[in-house]
Amino acid sequence: STWGVLTPMLGRAILRRAADVVRAGTRGLARPMRAAEPRAAPGVLLWRRQLSHVLFRNSKDFTRKVRDDKTRFLIFAAPVFGVYYYFSNQEETEVTHRRRMIDISRKDELELGRRHYELIVKENQGHALPGDHAAVRRVAAIAERLIFTNGLNADDMAWSVLIVDDPQTVNAFVVPGGHIVVYTGLLDLLTSDDQLAAVMAHEIAHVVLRHGAENVSVGNLLQKAVAVIEFVLGIDQLLPMLIAKVAFNLPYSRMLETEADYVGMLLMANAC
Repeated sequence: STWGVLTPMLGRAILRRAADVVRAGTRGLARPMRAAEPRAAPGVLLWRRQLSHVLFRNSKDFTRKVRDDKTRFLIFAAPVFGVYYYFSNQEETEVTHRRRMIDISRKDELELGRRHYELIVKENQGHALPGDHAAVRRVAAIAERLIFTNGLNADDMAWSVLIVDDPQTVNAFVVPGGHIVVYTGLLDLLTSDDQLAAVMAHEIAHVVLRHGAENVSVGNLLQKAVAVIEFVLGIDQLLPMLIAKVAFNLPYSRMLETEADYVGMLLMANAC
């Protein structure tokens, strides 16, 4: 019968299929096992995803902008204008003769300093020591010696002394225009007038060298550069601002501090 003929054929087909499966399984078992690839920690994976999002979230927008003639002109013109603006606003420091960029006038610098000092006085109402206090007289005497022996009593300098009664704050600074601010926390830490004079001379040197105006000028130029990068590349400001801080701001700030140390020592030497 037909069933009798088909049964042996089906049996042989099933056996052949079973043999093929066994051979395939044997080959798979004979393959050497691969070592599992190390997986990054969850924190690293999250950081990679965030960085990828920051860099490439606007990749399509970047491609579209690069093809635009106005953007191409901006890519070329912005660095040229930045370099021109930087070198066209150069001036020389008073003592060290270093060339630097300042685009703020002396008048505007003094006005910014006056407003800043008024804000400091307002914030410390009730904590300022009176003018006849021993600490105020001590600081004023040192400041007077540093100022007059170095010829810093110019007409546009409104030298003044403010002592803030705050034992927890160890700080002193001089605002453009000659407003000296010292916290009692610093006075309690220093044991001699010479130590106090070294700190005050350093802070006065910042004003003599116009470091405040220099910081504002360079900072404004960097912000404009970051804004152009953000527009052209279509990335968030976080990354270029971080790069600018590490590659430029921190070394630049350290250079200004070193320069103030040098000039401050000269002011102290002249006052001896």
